[in-house]
Amino acid sequence: MSTDDIQLIEMQHITRDPRYQVRNQLDPKLVKQYAVAMSNGAEFPPIHLAQLGAALFIVDGWHRQAAQHSLGKREVCAKVTPMTEDEALRASALANAKHGKPLKSSERRNVFQNFIQGKGHVKANGRLMSYREISEALGGQVGHTTVFNWMKADFPTVFEGMGVGVERGKGNGEPPPIDVQAGYYREAVQAFHDGLSMYKLLTNPVDRHELIQQVEQALAVMKTYEHEAPEF
Repeated sequence: MSTDDIQLIEMQHITRDPRYQVRNQLDPKLVKQYAVAMSNGAEFPPIHLAQLGAALFIVDGWHRQAAQHSLGKREVCAKVTPMTEDEALRASALANAKHGKPLKSSERRNVFQNFIQGKGHVKANGRLMSYREISEALGGQVGHTTVFNWMKADFPTVFEGMGVGVERGKGNGEPPPIDVQAGYYREAVQAFHDGLSMYKLLTNPVDRHELIQQVEQALAVMKTYEHEAPEF
């Protein structure tokens, strides 16, 4: 698969990992607005998927994907880019910082945290961005003084490495390591709980039967991976 390969991707092959969603929640009104526009023939840009190993994660286009899903679409047009974990975090941060529905204050902080966790503040030469440069990289949605305060509170190791003062940007401070596997496990458990809750709300026996079959098929696939090494 080539970099930035635009193609039709089946919905069932897309993973919606909250770590790559800086918004606190999807806006149902915006999803409905997009869905109406799509049903009337409006064209939307492809969503952006990060390919990590064999898995595909949304890093941009959550509302567009949700709108198409609400219309019963089985496939979605997507730009697929092979990425590392850090690159996916940076992509999710920058995508939401520079376009789309205006971010809330808490969501802007989520963008900042993803950007730093993804080491977006580290330049190609290994130096660290200044607080002004980080502010600019995030689309100027927050000032450099706010970036300074957030860095001090959220990433004290990086803060120490950057030196004293809001204009500084030197050192080798590193964000705390991301426990990727623990994150995958928590999200998988939550997904199962959510699925069971939705199943209990189904009243159509045919729907229930089909969902049980899908779960059994998924369980069979899971067992084939039980003793295999991770793919990425």
